[in-house]
Amino acid sequence: MLNIKKSILICLILNSFLGLSQESFIKNTYTTYSDESLPEHSLFIENSRVLLKVYSKGLFPEKNINFISKITKDTICILGEEKDVDQTKGIKLNNDKLVSKFVNTRFYIKSKNLIVHVETERPYFNKTVVDSIFGNQIIYLVDGKILKSEKDSIVLKDILDKKKFKIQKLKMLKGEKAIKSYGILGLNGIVEIKGRYRRCQ
Repeated sequence: MLNIKKSILICLILNSFLGLSQESFIKNTYTTYSDESLPEHSLFIENSRVLLKVYSKGLFPEKNINFISKITKDTICILGEEKDVDQTKGIKLNNDKLVSKFVNTRFYIKSKNLIVHVETERPYFNKTVVDSIFGNQIIYLVDGKILKSEKDSIVLKDILDKKKFKIQKLKMLKGEKAIKSYGILGLNGIVEIKGRYRRCQ
């Protein structure tokens, strides 16, 4: 009976520890848009540790690259790649191009929710904030009004219904252009729709 109680207690402690670790990871993860120069990735930053997480695509597995860094009050300096034995195992990927984009560069800590890569002015947003804004939703801009695919589904259905709304211009804005125009709302791209409601049904 005592062994069962011990086992349950150990499981509860481990689960709470893993939960806190996961929560800590999400709170300290920053994400940005992907483009031709950089695949989909995020940065995990804690104390003096910076980890680049490149998400899996096709046959290529997820890749984690640790960096040697120095973090001051408002600046993160990436000094070099931290060589890890585990990185040599499994499928070998050529990281040189990717690593060179980060080594000897700096990030400016603009706020707890935003860091900016100084050399490219690329913004990285806190993942917790991004998830709270987006969830799984697509952002639409309809004649200047911001709508979310799930939250505003009824309104969007009426707008996209050809009988009620005549679309004159539809454009998908992505990457740097979307961020510059709409800030964090443009992170995953934004669908711009211009048109007008039909007077007669």
